[in-house]
Amino acid sequence: MSKDRTHCRKGHELTPENTKIKRNRGRPWTACLTCHRATVARNGKLYKQRHPEKYREIQRRAKQRRRAAHLTKPVVITPEQNRAYRAVWVAIQRGLLVRGPCGVCGDMPAQAHHPHGYGPESQLDVVWLCPSHHKRTHLDAA
Repeated sequence: MSKDRTHCRKGHELTPENTKIKRNRGRPWTACLTCHRATVARNGKLYKQRHPEKYREIQRRAKQRRRAAHLTKPVVITPEQNRAYRAVWVAIQRGLLVRGPCGVCGDMPAQAHHPHGYGPESQLDVVWLCPSHHKRTHLDAA
C-alpha cells in the first residue's frame, strides 16, 4: 500500500486489513477488498458467459479436487497398527499366511484388513480386500 493513498479508486477507505495489492501490466496498484471481490465476481460471470464449455470443465475439475481433498485424510499409524502390519508381513514372508483375493469382488492384489482390531491376539486375523473396498471399509467405519 502506497503511503499517499488512503482511498481506492472507488473512494473506499484503505486500511491494512482491507487492502489488496494488485498488478496491472507490471505496475502495482491498491484496491480495497470490496472492490477486488466485486471485480473477481464480475470477471467470473463474464468468463462463464463467453466460454460456457471451458467454465463447466473448470468447475468439474474443481469439484473433483474438493472431493479428493475431502476423502483423503491424514493417516496416523499407531504403534499397535504398525506391529500388526509387521506381523502380517512377516507371516507372509515365512509362508504362514497366504495373500488371497478380495473377499468382496475377488480382485487381486488384495490388502490385509484387520476387522477385529490390531491387538496381539488378532494381528493375523485378517480379511483380504482390494484397495478400493479396503478404503471404503475404513471410510464407512469413520
